[in-house]
Amino acid sequence: MGREREERDAGGYAIGSVRIARRVLRMVVEQAATSVRGVVGVARDVAPLPPALVRPVPWHGIGLAVHGNDVVIDLYLIAGQGENVARIGADAHEAVAGAVEGQLGMRVVAVNIYVQDVR
Repeated sequence: MGREREERDAGGYAIGSVRIARRVLRMVVEQAATSVRGVVGVARDVAPLPPALVRPVPWHGIGLAVHGNDVVIDLYLIAGQGENVARIGADAHEAVAGAVEGQLGMRVVAVNIYVQDVR
């Protein structure tokens, strides 16, 4: 289920709607995150630790909660070895929020970054 917005003309009459598929939202998030220096990729699976110790990684490493025009993003990243993880998190947060708001016009309520692995 994606985002849907009804468009209106200058007179206030409905002229149609725009629907953004979740996979498009996921793709914009992944492209923005992987463009950040030090990000090797998006996590695809869970590390081999007991389930009580690991937060489950959503499908494709990106969790989305969409409510109307608002979105909350859980992003599971793989950082490069020797990189500053705090900087990666801050840069990824900024890149993802900017891409979603700029390209899709959605309001980003939160971007939760989880560094799942270092390679």
